Amino acid sequence: MLARSTSPRVPAALETPGARSRGPRASAALGPGLGLLLLALLPAAASAQGRWVDIGAGVGFTIAVEGDPESREVFPPYAFGTFSPGNYVYLELLPWPPSGLPAPLEGGEPAFVRAVQAYLDTGTCPCTGALFTPVAIELRYDTARVQALGGREEDLRLVMYDADAAAWVDVPAQSVEPPRDLVTGSHSSSGRQFFAILLRPQPASTWGRIKAQWAGSP
Repeated sequence: MLARSTSPRVPAALETPGARSRGPRASAALGPGLGLLLLALLPAAASAQGRWVDIGAGVGFTIAVEGDPESREVFPPYAFGTFSPGNYVYLELLPWPPSGLPAPLEGGEPAFVRAVQAYLDTGTCPCTGALFTPVAIELRYDTARVQALGGREEDLRLVMYDADAAAWVDVPAQSVEPPRDLVTGSHSSSGRQFFAILLRPQPASTWGRIKAQWAGSP
């Protein structure tokens, strides 16, 4: 499990202006009356792309990728700690191009199957974005892409980016659910995070290694 941090656990270079422009629909700096009015008008459905959430209300909530309700984070009550009602944060789960992410530095270079950014704006809330209760993460994958990469669904791996270590690390308690085309896990790092599904490289078969060895023999 990653240590909690008061700052985003993502590379500063990845927080591009484009990512910021997809941020809150309403500003937390608005006056109380206008701010609450706009909050009331924002979509509250679990399938909404992004929304303001009262983290002090004592109820759980779900943030899903727009148009893909099965790819989501499921937050239990008080996931960000114990706060009084009226403390709002903005959360959004955004598809992210793997080409804009650091490559996994492992033998065999695992391939990206999919990536998302968990975006968080704390506004005027005194919370830091650190999570104090595990949050479930579920990401749907495209079986056609897995097959195109020459892999198997059981070899998929759910990871998140640890900026302190400058490396992708496994999301705890993860599993692959082929009947639903999902990879699931649970984390308690931060509300600001990058997640990805990687395909583990397949080791060469014993016979393949033998043939390669003989092919290189004089």
